[in-house]
Amino acid sequence: AAAAARGEGPEVGRSPLASRQEPPPGLRRLPLTPQALGEVVALAGRAGPGAAYRQLVEGGTLEADGGQAECAEALQGLWESIQDHQVALRAWREVHGRWSDE
Repeated sequence: AAAAARGEGPEVGRSPLASRQEPPPGLRRLPLTPQALGEVVALAGRAGPGAAYRQLVEGGTLEADGGQAECAEALQGLWESIQDHQVALRAWREVHGRWSDE
């Protein structure tokens, strides 16, 4: 946390999936081409896990499952909260940077 407060570590506003060299193990088990897998990972990084889950269901890779859908939406809410926090953190850093320049 201290490293993040100093502006070190992952870039604010970037999903951890955006910087992964390989897709998460759970996604690698799905019967997807490397291109389709990359598209799902990119979608998750841009729009969250709920969007990726919906794409996998709509594309027929996963069967719709109420429990998985609930979990994906809970994770989506968490993802959105993190995105909001990152926006607020960026604003805080901008103000804090001005204070430390004075």
